Parts: sequence; structure tokens; C-alpha cells
Amino acid sequence: SLRGLASVAPRLRALRLLASHLRGLQARAVGPPGPARPGTAGSGVAGQSCGKTAWDPLSPSEASALRPGQRLRVSRPAPVPEATEAVVLDVLEVAGATPRQLHRLRLRSGAIVLRDLSKAWNVAVPGVQPVSGELSGCAPREEAWPGCVRQGETIRGAGEAGVFVNLLSLGITSGCFRGDCSHSDHFDASSPAACARICAAVRACHWWSFWAAHTGGVCWLRRHDQHRMLMPRGTTGSASCSPPVESTASRDRRRG
Repeated sequence: SLRGLASVAPRLRALRLLASHLRGLQARAVGPPGPARPGTAGSGVAGQSCGKTAWDPLSPSEASALRPGQRLRVSRPAPVPEATEAVVLDVLEVAGATPRQLHRLRLRSGAIVLRDLSKAWNVAVPGVQPVSGELSGCAPREEAWPGCVRQGETIRGAGEAGVFVNLLSLGITSGCFRGDCSHSDHFDASSPAACARICAAVRACHWWSFWAAHTGGVCWLRRHDQHRMLMPRGTTGSASCSPPVESTASRDRRRG
């Protein structure tokens, strides 16, 4: 089989790595797609289950060649080989007597870590052949609230990412751009949950970013997430990452 040949043929393994690298470059060039709204293309079939991804192991030198935008799976060697999926954010060059590279990764949990992939890590990338879920347009399901919230980062407004809308129509009257809530991409918000709910209510908003402060915070509405950066008190999420709407009956039971 092709997978069997790849394990013994360095050229085929190099082609697999190149294909993964090209997918990463394409993702950076066009930007990640916004979360699919109900009834839009690309949302997949309701209730459809995605197939499992086939992962190809990399050698230390191949792992060191991974570039921003590429998806990977990392794990410690035995006896605890627990694997974690991640995306490469940056590759940092560390000066010294023996120069080395550190990869800045965003883990599936949302945490951002630095890893030297050339040492003591098992690294794998998705295989070239798409799995059945990808062939049928099935997209990975996002974790439910609050597991979908990403901690320690923010999304800048560069590249026309800011979503300027009339926030007055949503009952927002403070913390807006130049004090004008009729045309603003940010506002005062009490929590990430409040920020997420407003983004979910604005059609053009695909991502939200919340900056925590001593009293409340600031919510930013974003069209895309191409310009992420570290921010200790920041949290981000997609438009579909919002708290579930509490029903009237649930509220009545809680009050009673």
C-alpha cells in the first residue's frame, strides 16, 4: 500500500511533508474560513460524523522544518505517549553557542506553548489523502462552551478584521470607538460570555476577542483571526463559541 511504501521510501515521506507545508501556506494566504452559519455552504451534514485523520510520523529534522499554519500532533515518548493536536503559530530562532529553533504552538485546548520539536517529541502530520469526513465536506466540531474559549491571546484589527456596526441597536451605549456606538467594532462588556453573545448576534462577526479589566472589560468584534497575538488577560472565540441560550422555563425554575 502507499502507506507501507511511505514508511520505507524517503522521497514519498518528503512529498507528504511538502504537501502539508503547502496546505499551511495556502491557509495563511487565504485566511481561515469563518464559522459556518446555519444554512450556509460548508457547514456539513447535520449529525454527520467526521472520519479519523491518518497521521504520518516525522523525523526530528522533518519536524524542525514545519512552518506557521501547519497542523501537527505532538506527544512525549513512552511510557506516557499522550498525543495532542496543535497548529504552528511561529518559528523562533534562539541564538547561542548552539543555535536552535523553537516552535510556538497553539494546542487544541487553546493554550500556547513553545516546543523544541527536534528533541524528545514524537511529531506527526496529517496524511496527504483526505479521510471520508473531509471528502463529504464534514468539518471538525467545535467544543461546547466554555471549552471552545482560547485563553491568553487576542485578535488584532489589522487587515480589515474590525467589524464596525451599529451597536446602539443591540442596547450598547459605552466603551465604543471615539464614543460613537452607532459605528464601532468594540464596546464595554462585563465578561467573555457577554462578548460572545453580541458577536453571535452580528452576521458579519466571525470571531470575538475580550480584554479583561479590573471592572468588566472590552469586547472586540472581528471578521477573521489572521492576526493573533499573545495577551495574558485576553480570551478569544469564534462566533459559534458562545454560551447556550437559557430558556424561559429554566430561568423560572432557577428563580423559584
